[in-house]
Amino acid sequence: METAAQRWLNGRNVIGAALIVFGAIVLLMNIGILDRFPVWKFWPVILIVIGINKFLESYKRAEGFWLIGLGIWLQWSVLRIYDYGFRDTWPIVLILFGIYQIWEAFERDARKKRFEQTSTISVH
Repeated sequence: METAAQRWLNGRNVIGAALIVFGAIVLLMNIGILDRFPVWKFWPVILIVIGINKFLESYKRAEGFWLIGLGIWLQWSVLRIYDYGFRDTWPIVLILFGIYQIWEAFERDARKKRFEQTSTISVH
């Protein structure tokens, strides 16, 4: 059974909400209310939001993990958290991509087994 939160957390609603927030921030910057707010430094949050949305979908968890990890890494690089930038931390992308590849392979095998099980059950 689907809860109200699960029904709301679909791709269109999340992307729509993100566009509303982004548009409001840009509007506030254009009319001078947010003069010094460095909104462009937070663009990787878009990847994190998309990744969370995909992670909540049971068949796209690996893709969601990849986007969340990539978004967090890019945000750290842009903000230079812990005084480490892109040059110092780019191997994290290799690690994340490796985890994604392995996870995706396991998910693909699990989907294949579920499909085979459901097709043999429906035949009998």
